[in-house]
Amino acid sequence: MSQLAADVQHFIRDGLPIGLIFADLPSAVSDLLNEGVATFLRRADRINLHEAAIVEVTASYTELFSQGGIGLSASLINEAAEAPKSIPS
Repeated sequence: MSQLAADVQHFIRDGLPIGLIFADLPSAVSDLLNEGVATFLRRADRINLHEAAIVEVTASYTELFSQGGIGLSASLINEAAEAPKSIPS
């Protein structure tokens, strides 16, 4: 995560158009801010998105994988949709 933040900071310094979105990673972003490595994160606009319902995530995954021609079982899609809940914050 620190390397990604450092690379983004270099892109910004070089004037390249870049956007960075972190989702469901509050502890990782806090760790970066505490390290002081990526000062641009302190200046960045923060938008707090609502927590997506598992049913919404499951439907999205089902549609996206289907459009990509990838068949996954409903249990695997549900497991993927619920995985972020198991990440410690």
